[in-house]
Amino acid sequence: MRCLAAVAVLVCAAVGVANAEIRSYDLLLRVDSAGDGAGTLTLTLADGVPAVRVPVGVANITDAVLTSAPTGTTVQASRAGRQSALLVTLPAATSGPVTLAIEFRAPAIMPAPAVEEGQRPTLPEGVRLFKHTFVNTDSAPVGRYTVEVIFPRELRAHAVSEALPKLRATEAGPRVQLGGRDGAQTARLDVAGLAQGDSASMQIELTPARKSWTWLIAGVLLSLVYLFSFRDLVSNRAASPGPGA
Repeated sequence: MRCLAAVAVLVCAAVGVANAEIRSYDLLLRVDSAGDGAGTLTLTLADGVPAVRVPVGVANITDAVLTSAPTGTTVQASRAGRQSALLVTLPAATSGPVTLAIEFRAPAIMPAPAVEEGQRPTLPEGVRLFKHTFVNTDSAPVGRYTVEVIFPRELRAHAVSEALPKLRATEAGPRVQLGGRDGAQTARLDVAGLAQGDSASMQIELTPARKSWTWLIAGVLLSLVYLFSFRDLVSNRAASPGPGA
């Protein structure tokens, strides 16, 4: 009897996953100075969904915790190729659209650029790249997918070097919007409609946000060199009597 009950639960979960629909998918990622991340994922699921497998465009998710969900809901994180997945199971009595919030940790979400011995760096000193790629590997369609990344305050979003998919004729751009929040810079990727197999990605180039004193120092040095080089001319003009003296 226990075996039959377990099989029935698995079959129901599998049917739920197959028929699931994610109406909205909102991911907020915070990246710290070490390049580690913390995420908050907010999902709105269609009604009558007992289980849904949610791909997450972040590798090696840890410490996944439900912070808002119907009582009895569970979440389990796993690795799914180059990204992670969350298996969310809801109580059987759940009805109507459901909104869930899940928090997790994401180590090394923006690793420092590695330079092999004997090779030249591919990026200028201090420049970092943030890359996010989401692939809808499951059958559940995503009605709207958004991900917003909050970068460390010491970094400035310099350029968007990748923003996919390309805008459709009916969409207004840009695909990736740079902005700010809590004194830090942000990048937001927004895509409407992702079926199974569809993907979305962005790559942001970041530079140090600290003020550069290079040009000021160079200007002071040039002024000193000028004064030193023409000191005799300046002193002669100062000593020469003016007209009518």
